[in-house]
Amino acid sequence: MFRLRLQILLSYLAFPVLAAGSLAYLFWVRRYHFADLEHLRRTYKEMRGPVIVVANHLNMLDSLLIHHALGSVKDYVRNFRLLVWNLPAAENFKTTLFLSLYTYLGKCIAVNRAAPPEEQRQLTRTLSDLVRRGERLLIFPEGGRSRTGRLDAENWTYGAGTIIAAVDDLQVLCLYLRSRSQGEYGFLPERGSILEHRFSLIRPRSGPSGQTDLTGMRLARYYARQLLAQMQALEHEFFTSSP
Repeated sequence: MFRLRLQILLSYLAFPVLAAGSLAYLFWVRRYHFADLEHLRRTYKEMRGPVIVVANHLNMLDSLLIHHALGSVKDYVRNFRLLVWNLPAAENFKTTLFLSLYTYLGKCIAVNRAAPPEEQRQLTRTLSDLVRRGERLLIFPEGGRSRTGRLDAENWTYGAGTIIAAVDDLQVLCLYLRSRSQGEYGFLPERGSILEHRFSLIRPRSGPSGQTDLTGMRLARYYARQLLAQMQALEHEFFTSSP
């Protein structure tokens, strides 16, 4: 864990510069706006114990948008653990020295999607240890940006389920965040977009009624299906509600 502790320290020291640059890009260059975030931020800050955040994935800025949605710069300076860890794909964010440094200082752990099983299991152990220690983790269970503009149930992954299975008494903040103007697959939300959100808190059930012997991948899949059902409910709420 020494390398991760060092990364946390360096990330904290670099945070004011990275935050200023990121906010300038989001609000001055892209001119994004957010619907009221007070309730979401208050709920997120008041959560106690092990926490992960599960979110939909539509564009390349989702991690930055979620950082802003969950807390202010002041919140993160006061409690840096509130700034979630991200798991970008190594093939997308290890391409240049700038991106490698930016992701490292931005509390990211690059994931090799083609890694052998033992490497994947080690990653799960590392992430689970982080969550047990009070660090918070952002997971996009779709694995990549949705090609349809809606939740991609066919490619829903089980990574979040494996962490839920490994960490006792874990809470999940399910967050659905998007612009209504983004109707399909895209790289960025349109300039000037308004970002809206829906969210809920869940403590995943450990097994179906009368069945408590699920283990391993079967248990991870069971948890992952609970997350998918909750995210689909949030998506339905988003599209059936008024702006």
